[in-house]
Amino acid sequence: MRALAVCRTCMFGIVLAVATAPPPSASAPREDAHASMGSAFAAILQADGQKAMSILEGIPRDTLTTRKASLRDCMLERLQGAGTAAADQDIDTAAFADRALARFQDYWRQSVMAPSDRDVSERWLRRDLADLLGAPARADDDDLLDQVLRRIETQGRYALSGRTGLLLDLMIWTRQKEVDEFVELPEGSVNTTVFYLDDFESQGWANYLTCDRSGTGGWATSAGLFAIVPLYDSLTDETFRVSYLAHESQHFSDYQRFPGLEGWQLEYRAKLVELGYASETIADLLRRFSENQSDLTSDAHSYANRAVLRALRERLGLAEGSDLTEVPRKLLNDAAVEELKAHSKHLSSR
Repeated sequence: MRALAVCRTCMFGIVLAVATAPPPSASAPREDAHASMGSAFAAILQADGQKAMSILEGIPRDTLTTRKASLRDCMLERLQGAGTAAADQDIDTAAFADRALARFQDYWRQSVMAPSDRDVSERWLRRDLADLLGAPARADDDDLLDQVLRRIETQGRYALSGRTGLLLDLMIWTRQKEVDEFVELPEGSVNTTVFYLDDFESQGWANYLTCDRSGTGGWATSAGLFAIVPLYDSLTDETFRVSYLAHESQHFSDYQRFPGLEGWQLEYRAKLVELGYASETIADLLRRFSENQSDLTSDAHSYANRAVLRALRERLGLAEGSDLTEVPRKLLNDAAVEELKAHSKHLSSR
């Protein structure tokens, strides 16, 4: 088994898995409940557990389908700390990977429920991992994570750690394959290797806290692209081809073409590529971007969403807050590509 080194600097991409809208005959309470569930997902992706819990607790169970009611209950349990790996198993006798994952799950919950103490929660996580390894209390942080991953990999698993949005993450899986891919982009094409990852024990914090409904769809490094297979219904539909393959290929290209870009700049450019190529998924993309916005550059995905929507409205001569879903698709596609090329010209002139 070939180990994958810890990714200390990458910002893993996030894909929001959202249920389809209710049918026209659905009652108003059910439509409201559907919208509230979407708002709860968005709050979790912004690592705001208190907001997500407040929204979920305000949704009457009888306005939800059986499946969504179970999802609501599961999300509340995980935000409250019930049903975690630490509570469900004998940590002293569990495999090292399970014990490490339990500590990450506790950290994820604490970090989203108490954002002001997030740095403290991360220090406690590193201390717990050092204790688990039997490492010195002042072990180098990067070396500590390397040691955790190497130990997990000795148990026949693959593992990777990095930062997704605002939190330190942990991925654990048992199967992968490599495929060479040729991807057309608005400003050229790239040849890269895609690692298709499957049979997961952990898909990261967003997936865990949303009970497998949202999460990291994949990421890119200078070595290639990494795809989280279970998160996709198809590896040939537009969601995969545009929101994963083209998005991450743009990252891969930008790592070489514009080294040193900030995380939000990388996401800004990749999201423009998505909107430049999307057809049947474009309304869903716009809604997801609109629901998950931030003014914090440290939250790269959410900040990029806001920047993309603002730039497109300015380019199209629309007022702030205008509904971009009402813009003809071809016009929006062209505006996104034009904005990407203008941004590339700006970067090249620096």
